Amino acid sequence: MKFSATFEEKVKKAEEQGDRPLVSSYLNPSKIDPKEPVSFKFLELQPLIFWKIYGESVHGDKGKSFRFVEKPTNDEILTEMGGSYTKGKKFQSNDPAEAKETYVWPIYDYKNRMVRILEADQYQILKDIRKHSLNRKYPDLSEWDFSLSLDRDGGRWNYQVQIEPQAEEDQPEVEAAWEKVKSKGFDLKKLLTYEDPFGG
Repeated sequence: MKFSATFEEKVKKAEEQGDRPLVSSYLNPSKIDPKEPVSFKFLELQPLIFWKIYGESVHGDKGKSFRFVEKPTNDEILTEMGGSYTKGKKFQSNDPAEAKETYVWPIYDYKNRMVRILEADQYQILKDIRKHSLNRKYPDLSEWDFSLSLDRDGGRWNYQVQIEPQAEEDQPEVEAAWEKVKSKGFDLKKLLTYEDPFGG
C-alpha cells in the first residue's frame, strides 16, 4: 500500500514529536490560546521583512497569502492575484484588506520543543519586540527568552510580548534542534517564492 510523500512527512513529524499533538511549523499569533502564552527563543535576531495580503479565491477554493518584497501598489496586488483571487477583508470589517508589513523569525517553542516560524504583522507585537531590543538592559536578545500572549476579553484582541530569563539547561536541546533544521536546508527567504523554508 502506498501513501503520498506529504502524508509520509506528517507521519515523520508525528513520530519526532512523540505523544504530543501535531503542531504547525508556523506560529500564528491570532491562534494562541489566551490561557496559555507561548514561551520561545529567537534563533535569529534579524527578521525577514515583506509585505503580505490575504487573497480569497473567486472559485471557492482555499484562500492564500501573497507576499511582496516591497510595499505593493493596488495594481501590483491585482496582477499577482491574477484574477483568481480578490483581496480578503480587514479584521472585523467588510472593507478590503491592505498589504501589511510582516516580520518573520525562526524561533524555538519551548512547550512543543521544536523550531517554528513566528510571522507577525500585529502592531502591538512588533512594538513590544522593538521596545525590548532598544532596552540597554538586554544588549543581546539571543540570551533571553520571550513570552507571547493574547487577551481577547471585551471583544478586543490585545497582544503582549514579555522578556524572561533564559534557562541554561534548556540551551543544548535548543541548539541541537536548530542545527538539525539548518542541516536540512532551512531558509526563511523561501517564503518569498512560496517554498517551504524547512526544506521540504
